[in-house]
Amino acid sequence: MKTQCWVWTLAPLALLIAGCSQTPVSMEALPTETDAAAEYRRKVEALIAQLRSPNRNPNPNNHHRESFPDDYDDDVQEKVEIARKKLIVLGKDAFPILIEHVNDEGYSLSFYTAILRGFSVGEVCFMIIRNQVDLAGMTYKGRAGHGHHGYFSQYCKEWWYTQEGMRKWWMEHRHQSLRDMQIEALRWAVRRERKIGFPGKDDKKRYLDPLLAKLRRLEQERSNVTTQPRTTSVSVGMAFARAKAVLVSVGAKEVVLSVAPASYAERIYCYALKDGRNLVIAVNRDTDRILRIEVIKNPGTPKSQRESESVKALFLGH
Repeated sequence: MKTQCWVWTLAPLALLIAGCSQTPVSMEALPTETDAAAEYRRKVEALIAQLRSPNRNPNPNNHHRESFPDDYDDDVQEKVEIARKKLIVLGKDAFPILIEHVNDEGYSLSFYTAILRGFSVGEVCFMIIRNQVDLAGMTYKGRAGHGHHGYFSQYCKEWWYTQEGMRKWWMEHRHQSLRDMQIEALRWAVRRERKIGFPGKDDKKRYLDPLLAKLRRLEQERSNVTTQPRTTSVSVGMAFARAKAVLVSVGAKEVVLSVAPASYAERIYCYALKDGRNLVIAVNRDTDRILRIEVIKNPGTPKSQRESESVKALFLGH
């Protein structure tokens, strides 16, 4: 028996199909959603555990201090820094697990701000998220009478962060791309700056212009991949951002599909088409290109059957 991989040409009420044969894979051999999620969680949790340092906070009371003590182990801090960078590489997919740890008060690392400042594991977890999303890079300490803690403070009762606020933010933004999160955060920062005003001679140049430059760059990058496509085809190997633009142009709507990918190397998307069918797409996380495309042909069937069909589709070719 043969299965199909598809190149789709989209029309308002129809999909024209051109197929190529592939060897099917036994459903029993596929990892379950729980298996895939558990494997990824173990990876992230192991890295978060490495953020906890055996060093002691060299300046727990935040006094003025110009150097680390002699017994502070720089090699240990370097290992913590390596774990932090690995968590950054994981991008937005690690955010919900990082949020679970933002209240961890264990010591992690120190670096110089106005003083030698120690940071907890929870603070580092938050900063991993913040530094990827909030590109404003300012907390307005120098803006007299207008200090605040950045974009996330609007969800956290004007505090730097709270776990409750971060959970709320994630639930509202989890379906956005990281670029879209960054654009929203920069737009918020621009509105905040304009609301504060620019009483000083160089305030606009210092505070607003850098934000506008970053915002224009990100919006241009997004525009480059989401402009009206010249083609109405969605195919394997296509950049997903371009495919998404095609789907949106014909009125397809993204829907939530509770199916795990075969490995962390993939993302799974599902789009409801105007003719009532659902298009399921597997995308490579690293290249953002489409690996497989399939359709749930009977959306009117019971949910368990539909999801069974979609799971089978997602793993074709493995």
